[in-house]
This record gives sequence, C-alpha cells and structure tokens, in this order.
Amino acid sequence: MDFDEIKIDRIFIANIDDPVKRALLVSVVKGLRGTGKPLVFEGVETPGQFEFACSLGPGYLVQGWYTGKPETISAMNIQG
Repeated sequence: MDFDEIKIDRIFIANIDDPVKRALLVSVVKGLRGTGKPLVFEGVETPGQFEFACSLGPGYLVQGWYTGKPETISAMNIQG
C-alpha cells in the first residue's frame, strides 16, 4: 500500500492524560517511526495534547484548534 503520511486520529490523543492511554500511544508511535512516513496528530485542542506531541521529538505534525482554526481555501489566499 502506498501512502504519504500517517494520521493519528483525535480519538487517540483526546484522553492523553490517562497514563495507560498515553503509554499505548507512545508505543504505537514508536512502532510507526520505522515507516519513514510523517506522522500527523489530528484534533490537537489543548496545551497538554500539543506538549505530548512535542515531547515525542522533532518531525511530527499537528492539526487542530490549538494551532489554528480551520480556514477556507479563499481565506488562505493561496496562489495557484
């Protein structure tokens, strides 16, 4: 299967304060590092979730309300 990136759904990061869920997600992320594909954490909405993603090291991407509100393409002013 060919793909460009791996997205970690918000359901996995939503309860990151739970030590068991945190440990499970850390293990999953460590396993996915070997793919060489970028990992994107979706649904990052709190400082704690953002700090968790940052604590895993460089090279991870985040999406969610904590980093910015969704924008329409026209509002982004992207030149084609």
